[in-house]
Amino acid sequence: SSSAGFAALAVAATAALSLQLDNKHLSILARLGSGSACRSIMGGFVEWKKGKEADGSDSYAVQIAPSSHWPEFRNVIAIVETKKKKISSRAGMKQTVETSVLYKARLSYLPNVIEKVKEAIIKKDVQHLLEIVMRESNNLHATMLDTWPPIMYLNDVSKEIIYAIHDYNESCGEIRAGYSFDAGPNAHIFTLEKYVNDIVEILKNIKGVKKISAVN
Repeated sequence: SSSAGFAALAVAATAALSLQLDNKHLSILARLGSGSACRSIMGGFVEWKKGKEADGSDSYAVQIAPSSHWPEFRNVIAIVETKKKKISSRAGMKQTVETSVLYKARLSYLPNVIEKVKEAIIKKDVQHLLEIVMRESNNLHATMLDTWPPIMYLNDVSKEIIYAIHDYNESCGEIRAGYSFDAGPNAHIFTLEKYVNDIVEILKNIKGVKKISAVN
């Protein structure tokens, strides 16, 4: 992905030039290639600080907690489409900012969401975290659908995954898995290690899922 790719490029380029940059400045550099790349410089749970300065000097990633904080936390990735997106993330974001009525409401909604997510991560409150993650993903795609012309990154397989995760949680009587989709149809299903096999089996039974991988 652009996130991992530009983060790797930033680290490799600075090493080749013998530059001694700390994680903050590596994060700022990686962000020039892809906004999300600033988060991939560090492991574990990471927050991207949006910053206020016009030159972007205060927009970089900070680690909320290392991966060792919650070692049983997992991300099960379902690849449902491998073709290039019709609209790039950058172009889509520009279009949304300019035309979506819901975008301003999203901006006012996000700061509170970020604080709740950080709190849930620190407390390892999986049910609270996964509900927030799913609702935030839905909000993101509602805003893109509200863009003019509308942007629809999710496809029919993505929607089947959403339904399947809600059905699974309902059958368990608690939230054990939570989906998230960025600017694309591929799903990230967050869960705990003990539920990974359940999620993999669910995804295997959804026609159109091309590849499944679980990462920590």
